[in-house]
Amino acid sequence: MAVSRGERGFTLIEVVIALTLATVVTVLLFGGLRLGTRAWERIESANERLAALRTARQFIERTLRQTRDLSAPWGGRSVAVFAGDSERLELVAPLAAQVGAPGLYVLRFAREPTATGAQLVLTRWLLHPEVLAGTAVSPAWMPLAESGTSDTDWGAVERDLAGGAYGRTVLLAEVEQFALAYFGIPPGETEPRWSDAWLGYTQLPRHILLRLTAPGQNWPDAILTLPGPGEAVSW
Repeated sequence: MAVSRGERGFTLIEVVIALTLATVVTVLLFGGLRLGTRAWERIESANERLAALRTARQFIERTLRQTRDLSAPWGGRSVAVFAGDSERLELVAPLAAQVGAPGLYVLRFAREPTATGAQLVLTRWLLHPEVLAGTAVSPAWMPLAESGTSDTDWGAVERDLAGGAYGRTVLLAEVEQFALAYFGIPPGETEPRWSDAWLGYTQLPRHILLRLTAPGQNWPDAILTLPGPGEAVSW
């Protein structure tokens, strides 16, 4: 029986062409899927970095609004805790109870180098003479003005010692800029001015300019007003 034209099967050439087209379409679809996945991962990574930057900024700003103008014992005398230079800042402020032992802490913010860049680290000592003097498991506190330019000798990060009274925490794993400036009246002067360090002074500056950025993530500079005597905000 003769086979009509409409009942013929596909020729080998037609099958090869169809398979080739199907392969090309499949490759294009999977290529687009991979491209979309990479783009989504980049967006997620950028969002995570921005969220980390925002969290660090908010913590620093909140802490500065609660700064206490206090002194601490060191070297047989009482020294003002508040001090800062262009890349480090030390002050007294309260911390939430879940962070460590309740109470006021000496808090030091510093940009510390890593193998791939830099990180922003918070080092804390409970404001207590025994803790500040050092324990068997935690280092003694040394005023920022006396501690040189590196704080890496305070030990490894992400650890809590002395019952939580001492610890080092990474606030921002990737930091590009952590820059500070201080506005106030230095001793012996009558007019306030901006300076890149506030060391060895007994009074707080009026304002602090904070610049904190991460790779690929910028945030506007902030000018923060420190509390005057009796004005510190409690938790």
